[in-house]
Amino acid sequence: MKHQSPDALRRRAITGAGAFVIGSGFVAGTVGGWAMQLDHLPSDTMAGLILLARDLHAGDGFPDEAFAMALKGYDTKEARRMIETGIAALDDVARLRGYRRYLDMDYEADRQEVLREVHDSAFVRSLRAGLVTALHGRMACSAVP
Repeated sequence: MKHQSPDALRRRAITGAGAFVIGSGFVAGTVGGWAMQLDHLPSDTMAGLILLARDLHAGDGFPDEAFAMALKGYDTKEARRMIETGIAALDDVARLRGYRRYLDMDYEADRQEVLREVHDSAFVRSLRAGLVTALHGRMACSAVP
């Protein structure tokens, strides 16, 4: 784990399923006791990606830890540009609604409005397809005795 000063930690409350602790090189959940170290993506970007995944699968009842595990494969040098560009596009739409970025939107209903504007983008389509495979495949594997 990367060394950091105590003031480098930022807690980001998210209404609903839980909150994130975002630090230099990691994202952790305050619900469920999970954490993930990041090698290539900025922590804020991964937190935004987890939030986006939660919003794309809002009715499925998956905990944030499941999204984090499903998204860990996106923490690569090769995927970094696509992920940062996709999150930046969400942030742009969030700014038009008066927020600093997508991650700062506390209410799911507000985030769903943003998603309606970008749901056909290549980034969201790719993420949605990858999540279906990762989340539901993991759930099917865990159901096998």
